[in-house]
Parts: sequence; C-alpha cells; structure tokens
Amino acid sequence: MILSNRYIAIIVFASLLSFGLEYLYFMKIHSEFDKIDNIDLILSEIITNNNLEALETRKVYLDDKFILGRALFHEPLLSGTRDVACVTCHLPQFGSSDGLSASIGNGGRKLGQSRKMENGSINLQPRNSLDLFNRDHNSVTSLFWDGSVEVSRELLENSNNPTFHTPLGSSLPNNIENLMAAQSIFPITRHDEMLGNPGSISPNFLPSEHANKDNELANLSSSLNYNEKLNKVMNLIIYRLVGNENTKHFWHTEYRDLFANAYPGLESKDITAAHLMNALSRYEEVAFATRNTPWDKYLNGDISAISFDAKLGAKLFYSKARCSSCHSGELFSDFNFYSIGVPKFGFGFDGNGEDLGRYYVTKNNKDKNKFRTSPLRNVMLTSPYFHNGSVTDIDKVIKQHINPYLHSKKYKDDGSFVLANAELQNINSIYKIKLILTDQEVSHLKEFLTSLTDNGSLSKETLTPNNVPSGLFKYLDR
Repeated sequence: MILSNRYIAIIVFASLLSFGLEYLYFMKIHSEFDKIDNIDLILSEIITNNNLEALETRKVYLDDKFILGRALFHEPLLSGTRDVACVTCHLPQFGSSDGLSASIGNGGRKLGQSRKMENGSINLQPRNSLDLFNRDHNSVTSLFWDGSVEVSRELLENSNNPTFHTPLGSSLPNNIENLMAAQSIFPITRHDEMLGNPGSISPNFLPSEHANKDNELANLSSSLNYNEKLNKVMNLIIYRLVGNENTKHFWHTEYRDLFANAYPGLESKDITAAHLMNALSRYEEVAFATRNTPWDKYLNGDISAISFDAKLGAKLFYSKARCSSCHSGELFSDFNFYSIGVPKFGFGFDGNGEDLGRYYVTKNNKDKNKFRTSPLRNVMLTSPYFHNGSVTDIDKVIKQHINPYLHSKKYKDDGSFVLANAELQNINSIYKIKLILTDQEVSHLKEFLTSLTDNGSLSKETLTPNNVPSGLFKYLDR
C-alpha cells in the first residue's frame, strides 16, 4: 500500500520532532555542564585578579595560657557584681556574639536571646555585640564598631612594632601583646557592661562567699580621672582573683597556679593587668579561629567544595554586587569605615537612637554615621546584623546593603526623614549607583556567604569549662 503524501509528511514531522526534542535535551544537559565548567573558569579568573587565597590553617595549641584565658573568659569575678563574664555577650552557640540586637551587660539575667534586665527593660547597650572570629589575624587593624581600639604603625622606616591607639592613650598597660589584648580591658571597666554602678551589690542567689557583696570595683572615688580609675579597677580584679598572703578563699590558690603555669616564674604579687589581658587574647585567638570553610577548600583546588549556586554568588560578590569593594581580603573586610544608610534603631548613644559612630573617635564631621566594615567569615552564625542589630534576616541585610535608598525605612513615625542630610551625604559613594538584584541573585549571594561558615570549630567541651575557680560560672544563666 502506497502511503499518501499527507501520511508521509506526518511521519517525517514526528521523526524530526522526536529528534529535535532529543537534541534539545542533549544540548540542555551539556549546557548545564558547560555552565558549571564556565563558572569555575570565571571564578578562577576572579581569584587570580583579586589575589584570593585560603585562610591559613594554624595548628592549635591548647597551652596553659589558653587554659588561664578560658577560665578568665568565663569568670564572673571580673565583673563588679560577680554575675557577668566575657562569655555573657560572646557565646559560642551564637557565633561568639549573643543573639541580641543590643547586648545587655551588668544588671541582666539569663543568657543569649533570653537575657533581660531585671526591671524588664531591654537593649541598654548602644550597639550590637561583635563576634570575635579571627581577630588575631594580621589584617585586623581596628576593633569595635567605631575603631576606638586600633593599630597604627610608627613612621620609622624600619619599625615593625605596632602602636595601639585606645581611649586610654599612654595609660594603656605596658607589655600588651596584640590588639585583642588591648581591647579586652574596656568591656571589663565600663559601667554598663561588666563594671556595674556605684552602690550596686552582688545578687543574693550567689553562694554565700559571693552573695550581697559590695561592688568595690564601681565604688572607687569619683575624684579619680578615667585612666586612674581604670587601672585601679584592674588591680582590684587581680586581687579578687589571686588575693594575697592574708586571704584564704578557695579560688585564690587555683588562680595563682593558673597564672604561674601560664607565665612560668611569675609570682602572684607581680601579676599585672597585661597578664590578664594577654591570657584573654590567647583564649580568643584559639577558640574563635575559622580554620577550614568550604570556600577555603575551593580556593585550595576542591571545586566540589561549594555548590553551583554558591559559585554564582561568589561571581556576584566580586562583580555586579560590588560586595568586595569593602568586604575584601581573607577576612572579607577592609577594616575601613563607611556610612551605609542603616536606619536608626534602639537606644543609641544619646538614648534616642543617635549613634555617630567613627565621629566619636576622630571628631571629624566627615566620619559621622560611619562604622567599620564587618568581617564576613561565619556571618551566617552572627545574627542580628549592623551596628545596631536592626536586621535579623540575612536576605534583608543583603538588599539593604546593596541599595539603602530603596530598602531603608524612609520616614520616622512622626513623618520626618530617618536619615538626616548629613547622613545621606556621608553614605559611601558606591551606593550612589543604584543597583537592583533579583531574589534569585540574593539567594546566590546567601549561598556564597554560607560557604564562609566554618564547620570544624573547637568542640563546646574544649571552649567551655565545667566551672571556674570561683564556682560562679554555673550561675550566669540564672
């Protein structure tokens, strides 16, 4: 039987259609592989052009100085009312922060997001608690949101010794080993963080040897200037820890041994604030180091270490999204200061939400509303974000950061501008070029930021002691 032309045409068309669909499927599959190969080539070029290298993996030594620092980091004796420790605002489970928009220091109860002031008020600190990851890295030149503790190098051509600039000026204790040690004295000696207020007493739920004790740290004479008072406070803290030949509290002997082990040959009478500060720094540099993130593995040649979406996010980070303009280097921060249009939130320094940031350090009008670029390693663990903790969702952070004019709240409840003219003028010039990212692109950036998370940190058992010599650690969460 001879087929009609119509039937032949149908058969030919069906065959061609089938072949075409198979070809399209084949091309689609290969196109996806090509995309994968292509993105790695693109990233290879980005890595070369930006001189990107994996963060050096350091061998960890849990030495006696670390052991002393760990005890001090968790020791409430360092606070005026014996119920606050460094760990209160820097909890491992919250990415070395505390999970609050603004930290609650002296006078608070509980830990983490459950922490409240006894009188029911919250957020008495003006700023969000900073994480402590990798702060011993050589690229770190400033600490705190306003850079009030920073490094500047001598202008002498052959000098490699850093000079630390702090609110203490020349009164900073001698023999400070690094920037992290230099900053550790300030939370301890600030009234609203760990020092407490004159007339305050320790809580009655503490053991009898610590309960209802006067806050001798905060009760120092008001006639003393700031520097004199600060150094006297540190001397009183050391006395609390190690006592003298006439004191017989059970924790004194243990702390004397811890200091002697950490600093061989050091007698208890010769312990200074620098010994305490350097030990705290030793703990922090070991405990809060990011050692081997998926992104570091990728930089070391393992192209399967991060997802395809994360690779697309990396491409955006170093190109269209302009993130690397400020979030540069191994820690993803240039440690400079910028105004990025973050709306007012919380109490601020004046109690009304105002925070002029870097201006408080430099007194330069051009530095108003500028804050230090946040390092991004482990950023997915450190919500809330920005200096005032005003945003908890990383997607919103990205959108706000990319285009503050579009995503910031424009008006206060009374109808006035959230950002004053001076603030608008000081916003980093990079934002004057309006940029819109799709939701998909924001998702890719989020995936890349996730690849900066360290999954090989020290165990909680290593980071956290069972108790401290005073026995007070277990009362922090009361």
